[in-house]
Amino acid sequence: MKRILYLGWLGFNNIGDELMWEIFNDLCSEYLDLSKYEIIPSNFCVNIKDTAQYDIIILGGGSLFLPGFIEILHECIKQGKQVLIWGSGYDWADKSYIKIIEDAKIPSYLFNDNTEMLLINLVNKVSYIGVRGPLTYALLKSVNVNINKVEISGDPGLLIKSKIIPDFSPVLEWKDNEKIIGINWGTSENRIYGQNESDLEDQLACTCKTLLKQGYKIYMFVLWGRDVEASKRLYNKIDCYTDIILDTNIYAGGELLSILKQFSFSINFKLHANVLSTVAEIPFVCLAYRFKCFDYVKSLDLEDLIVATDSNSIQQDILKTIAYIVSNEVMIKQKLVSYMSLYKQRLMTPFLNSLIK
Repeated sequence: MKRILYLGWLGFNNIGDELMWEIFNDLCSEYLDLSKYEIIPSNFCVNIKDTAQYDIIILGGGSLFLPGFIEILHECIKQGKQVLIWGSGYDWADKSYIKIIEDAKIPSYLFNDNTEMLLINLVNKVSYIGVRGPLTYALLKSVNVNINKVEISGDPGLLIKSKIIPDFSPVLEWKDNEKIIGINWGTSENRIYGQNESDLEDQLACTCKTLLKQGYKIYMFVLWGRDVEASKRLYNKIDCYTDIILDTNIYAGGELLSILKQFSFSINFKLHANVLSTVAEIPFVCLAYRFKCFDYVKSLDLEDLIVATDSNSIQQDILKTIAYIVSNEVMIKQKLVSYMSLYKQRLMTPFLNSLIK
């Protein structure tokens, strides 16, 4: 029996990372003969540096293009193991690097020389490499990897399937209402562009008050437990207890997807709230707090939906983006559907083409 190790940021009950693992595991159940394969997620009890017992290594979705993971994958290649990169991306770069990477006129130097050499060798040997978005793709191209082997696959979360909304979900109270805005808020411990989470929260609260006055209802949702406290704080700052629901339940990804389908559009802090909005085929305002947010939204060719968190006019920017969404809803939804179809096909490549051997 061959053993497959799935590398991801697992064990923290973050819906985004957990749902990508669940999607991969479900696809393995559907396309692989499980009498011949065992699939192991990299949770707390797994020493990811000790890969001797595994035959196949999958670098899964998330922002995992980091020196540590690259070293692990390169060592696996040296040992003759099969390696696939499935929708992973880069993060943690200063916002100024986005233009540098896109212009491709000077090196970004985001990786040191040793990591760049490992990447070049790694890309040559992997069985498949799909990356989250065009910024990760351009970064790899700048390192001079064999870019012909790399494709933009989109985020693996795009393969999520709907599940029935649980009976306890308060969204069911508003099911037939057409003017619901989903609001996802949380915290990244101030590790955001602008380093201004508190001010951003204040501006978002003011924006929500304006939207309530415009006749919208607001449904606040979270992606993991650590975001509940911040969401409660935002709810209290909005200080309006009609036409607003704070839902602190932690749902399965498919359940949350079905909830998002009830909304007209969403305003999202966490990346996978945008991914779920994409699958729900609803427009969204992306509060782009790090590199990965730009990477994802650019993969959909919808940069007009980005509101950078280092902006000095957050409230105005959000309202302007909402006006853009209202005026261009049909075009936005067409792009969501088109790119989602493309990326779903690419994310299925390792399974449909039997690349996991």
